[in-house]
Amino acid sequence: MSRVYRFDQFVDLMNRKHLNTRKTFERLAVRVRRQLSYEAKKNATTYPRRRTGELYKSIKATVKPTQDEFLISLTAGNETAFYARFVELGTSGKGSMAPRYYLRRAFEKVNSFVPNDLKQYLGLYLRDPDFYGQRE
Repeated sequence: MSRVYRFDQFVDLMNRKHLNTRKTFERLAVRVRRQLSYEAKKNATTYPRRRTGELYKSIKATVKPTQDEFLISLTAGNETAFYARFVELGTSGKGSMAPRYYLRRAFEKVNSFVPNDLKQYLGLYLRDPDFYGQRE
């Protein structure tokens, strides 16, 4: 037998369902953020080998909730680890260094595990390379 709801009861029920769903997606976003950070830091310590730890400490994965989704970004670099961009993308010219892709490998690995139907709620992206310590 189905239950009959008054309109205010129905609205209250839908609000509670919405909050529960949003909390579930928030927990999932935090789990994905942690996995991204873990993978990127693991990649940054194996190749290239970890020396000072500044690059390792500068790697950040953040979750920013919006109206429609949770944006999860992966970034690296700060004033001390200004070279994060060069390690990720490589350099050109004399004595050039090949790209190491420690962020991109982490992003691609975690992105492949997130089911396609959840990707509409979790916006995963790598920040533009301009963020990696490049000065104006």
